[in-house]
Amino acid sequence: ISLQMPYRLTTMNNPQISVIVPVYNAEKWLRRCVDSILAQTFTDFELLLIDDGSTDGSPAICDEYAVKDSRVRVFHKPNGGVSSARNLGLDHALGEWICFVDSDDRISNLEVLSTSRLSADMVLFTLKIVNDNGFSYDDSLIPLAEAADTKNGYLKKYLHFHIFNCVYAKLIRKSAIGILRFDTAIRFGEDALFNLRLMKSVNSIKLCNDVEYTYNRIGDYGKKYKNSIETAAGTMYLIFKAYQALQCRNLIFERNVFNCYRSICQEEWSKRPSLWNNDRKVSLVYSAIRDTFPVGFRIKYRLAATPIYGWYQYLKGRINVRKHNEDE
Repeated sequence: ISLQMPYRLTTMNNPQISVIVPVYNAEKWLRRCVDSILAQTFTDFELLLIDDGSTDGSPAICDEYAVKDSRVRVFHKPNGGVSSARNLGLDHALGEWICFVDSDDRISNLEVLSTSRLSADMVLFTLKIVNDNGFSYDDSLIPLAEAADTKNGYLKKYLHFHIFNCVYAKLIRKSAIGILRFDTAIRFGEDALFNLRLMKSVNSIKLCNDVEYTYNRIGDYGKKYKNSIETAAGTMYLIFKAYQALQCRNLIFERNVFNCYRSICQEEWSKRPSLWNNDRKVSLVYSAIRDTFPVGFRIKYRLAATPIYGWYQYLKGRINVRKHNEDE
């Protein structure tokens, strides 16, 4: 990997926090993201901009910020995906804490953090999610009164929340990460898999609701992450194995993961649902979580692996067409 270092290296040998931003063709949002990070009155951090082979103006923007601020370190690499970019950031991070920020997102109020407040292995922020249409909502999870809850308590109650399935909107103690890295073979769910594996080393979790992370949800995820049944089943299986290793059940999480990975192979599944139902890895996961689904779902699921389901879909389609014609 060829690395192009910034014009000035940071003068900070041991910053408290390393903020890692993977960058790929992000010139539309990159300045807004970087400005939100550098605007903090809290200054004890370094910012690692990992240019993942961008073909737009992003590399020049990264270098521009490295010239302006000695806390900014820039790494240019061939395109390899967001996981490889984050891994490179982890390999070069100098801070005691790691904070991942996506290049189209924003973060505010890091100044409320201090060593005295960072006594856990993971600190969760308030997560604000903004959709394409400008609609926003908070994925704020837990009242501050529950901040002293145990790690297993968090996982049982809140593992299905978005913040536990992403790597942003939190601080992670670098020693807890250790040699763990993102799986570069996975295109969708690599952050959830990383977090689940990370939880084995995380002993305690705390909240810091004063820090707000704004996540911009862009595009149709069903189309963006469309996968084959084989690929979706394989990734789901890896995630479920990492989840099982935690020995802590969250029934909503189990159903969400199963339904999510079934949905991203919808195109192939709609033609031959039996390919999903009869896949060995899918069968292993489904047999472990079958009791979390209602009886009606389980009956339809069994039928989907038989020719009967094809006839059911055909008749259902005919009925819908007839109803539509009658309404007209």
